Amino acid sequence: MRSRGPRAVAFLTIFALSATLACAAETPRPQIEYELRLHGALFQGENPVEGGPMLMLDLRRSGDCWERVWGVAGNFNRSVHWGRVTEGRVADDAISLALAMSIIRDQYVGGGRAAYTVELKRTAAGSFEGTFTGTFKGQAVKGRAEATALPQRKPSAPDFVPARPGEHPRVLFRTGDLPALRKKAETDLGKAAISKMTDGIGLGIRYQLTGDRKFADEARAFVERRMAGEEAEEPKLDSRHGTLKFGWRYEQVGVTYDLCCDAWPANFRKRVEDYIVLWTYRLFYSKSFYNGETQWDHGAGESGNMYHGAAMAALALWGEKGPAPARPADPFAGREPAPEIPPAAAYTPGKDVPVSRFADGRMPDEWIYVGGFMPKPGEDPLAALGGPAKARPEVGTEVQFGGRAETFRPLSHEQKKGRYNDAIDVTNAIGRVMNSTSYFYTVVENDQPRWVRLVTGHGGVTAYVSGVPLRDGDVARLQKGVHPLMAAIAIGETNPWGVIHMQPRFIEQTAEQATARVAEIRADYAETLKDWQFDTEQWNRTGGQSVDLLRAFELTRWSMYMHLREAFGTGGSQGDIAGNSYGSALGPGRYAQAYRGMFGVDLSPYADITHVLPWKIFAHVYPPSGGPTAQDISGPTEAGGDYFANLFPLAPDEWRPAVLWAWNRETGAAGRESAANAVSAKGHPSTPVYAFLNYPLDMEPRPPQGILPLAWEAPDFGYYGFRSGWAGQDDFVVQFFARAHVIHGYNVPNAGTFRVMGLGRVWARGLPPLRLHNQRAFENVVALPDEEINDTAQGRVVYAKTENDGSGVVTVDLADIYAQTNEGTDRAGKAVKQALYERYGNARRPGAFKDTGIRGIRSFAVDYSARSGAPCLIAVVDWIVGGKSKMWTWHLDEKTDLKTAKVDGGTFTLALPGGDSIRGTFAAPHNPQIRVDQRGVTFEKTYNRGKGEVQDPGIFVAGADPTAGEFFAVLTLQRGDPPLVKVEGAGLAAKVTVGRRTVTFDGQKIIFGE
Repeated sequence: MRSRGPRAVAFLTIFALSATLACAAETPRPQIEYELRLHGALFQGENPVEGGPMLMLDLRRSGDCWERVWGVAGNFNRSVHWGRVTEGRVADDAISLALAMSIIRDQYVGGGRAAYTVELKRTAAGSFEGTFTGTFKGQAVKGRAEATALPQRKPSAPDFVPARPGEHPRVLFRTGDLPALRKKAETDLGKAAISKMTDGIGLGIRYQLTGDRKFADEARAFVERRMAGEEAEEPKLDSRHGTLKFGWRYEQVGVTYDLCCDAWPANFRKRVEDYIVLWTYRLFYSKSFYNGETQWDHGAGESGNMYHGAAMAALALWGEKGPAPARPADPFAGREPAPEIPPAAAYTPGKDVPVSRFADGRMPDEWIYVGGFMPKPGEDPLAALGGPAKARPEVGTEVQFGGRAETFRPLSHEQKKGRYNDAIDVTNAIGRVMNSTSYFYTVVENDQPRWVRLVTGHGGVTAYVSGVPLRDGDVARLQKGVHPLMAAIAIGETNPWGVIHMQPRFIEQTAEQATARVAEIRADYAETLKDWQFDTEQWNRTGGQSVDLLRAFELTRWSMYMHLREAFGTGGSQGDIAGNSYGSALGPGRYAQAYRGMFGVDLSPYADITHVLPWKIFAHVYPPSGGPTAQDISGPTEAGGDYFANLFPLAPDEWRPAVLWAWNRETGAAGRESAANAVSAKGHPSTPVYAFLNYPLDMEPRPPQGILPLAWEAPDFGYYGFRSGWAGQDDFVVQFFARAHVIHGYNVPNAGTFRVMGLGRVWARGLPPLRLHNQRAFENVVALPDEEINDTAQGRVVYAKTENDGSGVVTVDLADIYAQTNEGTDRAGKAVKQALYERYGNARRPGAFKDTGIRGIRSFAVDYSARSGAPCLIAVVDWIVGGKSKMWTWHLDEKTDLKTAKVDGGTFTLALPGGDSIRGTFAAPHNPQIRVDQRGVTFEKTYNRGKGEVQDPGIFVAGADPTAGEFFAVLTLQRGDPPLVKVEGAGLAAKVTVGRRTVTFDGQKIIFGE
């Protein structure tokens, strides 16, 4: 097990002091929960800015008691912030709140205390709107506030008994489930699964099934290796950053603890608890331990894979007992708040000791140092020199401690040997000895008395100035003279390539600033005491449950809820593309399943993770034999056996027989006789465990027809699916994507695109992501090649209606696409493009958009009624005002043979082998220029790997006037000859008749008529 380094201990102490009250924390069933948004509540620099970052908070109230507040400000930094409600009044028509928040720094942006007063009134739509005032970093802020009450979570069963503190096992299953699981273990499915259960969780399950303690002992050894960081047995999980293993590791440690708790000695259980708490906080607040390239956004595939492991572990530790929270120490206890520091009496710097003049805000250039010691509590490596306060070393002064002899030596100015830009690189200076203490010494010659503030750049530094100890942020009166400066730093760990650095320096202050700083420290301590009082009340209320473990549970529960909302949204669709998104649902899905099993309610009150697997099934066509096929539109539609194993229990009850049918089709399983095939599915290493737990041997699978819907709506992301039936390989599956939400992770500029599959072939596709460098013209949209626009902006759904037969219409406003982006400044003052949307909560930032005068909407409609004379009728209307040349695009399958393509005026026809055909008629633009041909598309490969080329057959349409922005296309797909099409009128006002169907556009939406 990795030891808890001094820096980590200090961090956990800070975290503990900043926690707030969680009422009735033994049950996660608040009466009501609010999502609160404070627009402009924070700022990165020294002063508030107009349109500053939004702070989004989760507020839970049980009766009259408010739980701890959690939140994020994604446009501010990557940390998760916490706080408490100091006053809260809720009425039917209004909410009044007073909040005390701890805004936590990350490695780039600092934090501080914040306080807000919020006044909200209920709107006609049922949400709340109002304003807030407050302070952050001592500066006044104000702005717009919004709140939404989340739907109530419904109990999973009327007689459900939630897990109790101290009850184990409880994460994967409860003790009452064991008799049925032991019977299941005797089936072919059970035997096949158990034979593959060789990791810690599998060994823990075998212990529970058999009662044989040898499995618990083997599981303990497995967990020991995980906590020691051994990687030999750890799986590869599809991330070039190598970080996804950590989620698997923490899940293994935590869930194995739950399964083997009663067989492990108390001291080992305590080690596991400490490990999980330490690494949970590091995962959320010390990301340099992992990898700087990891996508840490809540909702991204990589972060979901990692955060879920800590979340599963926190479920295993929820409710365990712990000591009472320790009262925080007074920061000025036993010392002067702003000491007067005289120069060192009769001191002359020794051999080669660097001396520098006082420089306001600048670290001394030259230092001597010694380091890499590992003292135990109470030990002092410099004791023989009088301790760090009295030590006056010179080059060559020897320090003997812990069996090592080190001498003070000059600090190198070379990068990776002693310097990190203008700071001291502690890690490389001492030879990368982690969890250690080091000492850096110099002398400052102060030419006149002055007030100063010490800034160190690292929270683990104590600076001894002429023997007087100061911490980061302390102020002092520095008298004229020579001042020895000893900087003692205790570091924890970092990754193999990471750097821990410090930058000790003095910043000159006025007397008034020094007085204000002392007052600030005292005020912060007063808030810290209030945090401690709330923690103590929580500890008493819960009968002595560990506040550390409850905080880890609350933090990870909230992060998993955020992941479900940001990764999938209502309807269960997904926007994150590429390989890292593969496991985006699996780990969070396992957590959602475990949470429900422990507490009897869903983690999210929305139809998000519960609908992910059915959504993937919806996009598939199932031929009579062979594997199913699907088209990705935004986010992978693949649904391997591991998806079914991990997510099956989350699907709505009424859909599960059809989901089981699809599981069997995917894996070749079919009831008890071949159910073992569900275990052998390739993919995630958790598959054997979850296939064993979740495959229902007593359920009869049923084909999806009449069970799963024919039209799919996922409004948060703007995904709309239209399906003709569940009959077989000739089924039509048409998908439309508005891109109506911020997409985390990898994605492409695809607002308003679509996919078409039917009659056993692909009719409309998007070009592959081309190593993640994509263009909007690669999608089925109207391209504006001569305009500088926001390709990656969102569409806004303004109308949507679906029919029971799978038909439907959706209209999306694309104005954000056709705008430009205003410039702002980053925290360093450099000009940058502003963020168009808040990173979380999908809030639009109006001030970021620069009007180009271009406006546009797209309406997209599908008709399966067969009244047109074709099994599939598609209509597309684009209305774009302003801008230069425009090109309407429909990308065909890359293997499409275009030899039979014919263009006749405003109509094109393409007949394909086997008698299938597509015909399209354009009522607009006037005199359309239609090309059905193949282009060679050149693109830049990721990471400067040169250029690539892909073949792109398609339908490309422009007006005789290339700036024309009205497109009205009606297309039929069929086997055999297409039906005749009649156009009456012109432009968007035209009426198109196809068979017994009419197609018109009323200015907002396409209308199918008789």
